[in-house]
Amino acid sequence: MIVAFDLETVWSKNYSVAKIGIDRYVKHPDFRVTLVSIVAEDGFEWVGEPQRLPVERLNGHTLISHNAEFDSVCARAAIFRGQMPEFMPSDWICTADMASYHQLPRSLAGAIKELFNEEISKDERDAMAGLSAQEIQANPAFINYALEDSRNCLRVYQELDVGFPEKERLLSSLTRRIASRGLAINGPLCQQFIDKVEKILEDTDRKTTEWRQANLALQTYQKLIMGQRFDRRVPTRLKYCGAPHTKRWSGGGVINFQAIPNDAVADTSARKCLQAPQGRVIVSADLSQIEPRVIAYLVGDQNFLGLVRGGIDIYEAHGRASKLYNEDEPMAELAPEMRKLCKARLLGLSYGCGANTFLDVAKSFGVTMTEAEAKKQVLLYRAQNPDVHLAWSKIEDQFREWMKETPECITFTTRCGVHVRYFNAYEENGNLFASTTRGYAPVKIYGARLFQNLVQATARSIFADALIRIEAAGLPICLHVHDSVTLEVAENEGQAALNLLTQLLTEEPLSYPGLPLAAEGEIKTHY
Repeated sequence: MIVAFDLETVWSKNYSVAKIGIDRYVKHPDFRVTLVSIVAEDGFEWVGEPQRLPVERLNGHTLISHNAEFDSVCARAAIFRGQMPEFMPSDWICTADMASYHQLPRSLAGAIKELFNEEISKDERDAMAGLSAQEIQANPAFINYALEDSRNCLRVYQELDVGFPEKERLLSSLTRRIASRGLAINGPLCQQFIDKVEKILEDTDRKTTEWRQANLALQTYQKLIMGQRFDRRVPTRLKYCGAPHTKRWSGGGVINFQAIPNDAVADTSARKCLQAPQGRVIVSADLSQIEPRVIAYLVGDQNFLGLVRGGIDIYEAHGRASKLYNEDEPMAELAPEMRKLCKARLLGLSYGCGANTFLDVAKSFGVTMTEAEAKKQVLLYRAQNPDVHLAWSKIEDQFREWMKETPECITFTTRCGVHVRYFNAYEENGNLFASTTRGYAPVKIYGARLFQNLVQATARSIFADALIRIEAAGLPICLHVHDSVTLEVAENEGQAALNLLTQLLTEEPLSYPGLPLAAEGEIKTHY
């Protein structure tokens, strides 16, 4: 039985999830669930005070919520505090995740608007700000609002259920499970770093780069301290399908784990604060250069792929395939500066960036060049890699052709069956525009961008399959960022876990036979 579940909580301008994050929100002394509404597929409906919740309608059934993380975390907190009787569903599905997977707005109002062309008001929700539980429970408008949210949640589920693959259901649920595991934090060390950075801020001019770096570090340390749970761990929240058109995850929650600084500030490091408990270690592995490998595979660059399969460093392989390098010695030893250039070319020019952008890309890899030299590299890359350049043209031509027939929705499908959609496409002054989320503002579309999105969607699907294998193998994922996976295991299991992790990451994808994958990893006491 599918049962839509929605709850309302006490909140105010200064006390809200948006302000302090879900974990601090439910730990706050003012936390209180005010109303719960449930709507079942068999027509049963109920709304009322949480203490009166008919748990027999929930136990053993599949619950759906629009933002299941919020509702499930709040429900557990309310049960722990005695505000709500305990219940145990068989599963909990997030319809906001379903909407994002289908490239719809993540909000309930946005999803309803795009699916049914209906406007729903959140005025009652706004009107609850600052009110007590008793005031909310006594207002018929609030009671009806709560019930309507569950009704609309069920409508979204029924509309999108058929097109939501089982693999994606697992990934949506896994995203929440990983966040709940989190990473251990060394609170005293984090506080030491806060004290040290605050001293730097006091002694440094606000206009300097040093001050800005110290201020950013301070904010990160403070968020880590504030996000710490009773078990001395920090939830590692990510947003499932945060980039809906490629299905990639994005940062979520108060702490953006996709943007944890790598650079140390005055011998302080946020990563060192995320420290494994005594007797345990952090094991991390990265699916190495997955997107350049996918690009070569999709365009059929067998020369490059053959070199990579033969064990040649991927950036050296690009140099050799492009006839920039033909020495017998490894490029890293004989021509390290050339390797930096090849890295910049492979990771920048493969996606069609122009000379000005390539200047910045090259600089980020330690390569300095003039604008004229950047222009030369752009032209040279396209001449040396005609299959990539042709792929951009072909996909743009296909887009234009389909736009004549169905401009409202143009769909590209990867070999593994993932759809990348563009909505309400049009042409203006020779330029193409379309939305990558239904109802959102259009963005400029061109061949290289279309190809990039297809590559990223492919890489994400390969990585997602690996996540499912890793979890099924009993390796407890605590965080994944871009194409890297982080585990926490017993110290004496570290090497075995790393070996298995790299093996599972590099398993040949069924839809892409012959795609050479590689992974690198390490064992540390901190993240």
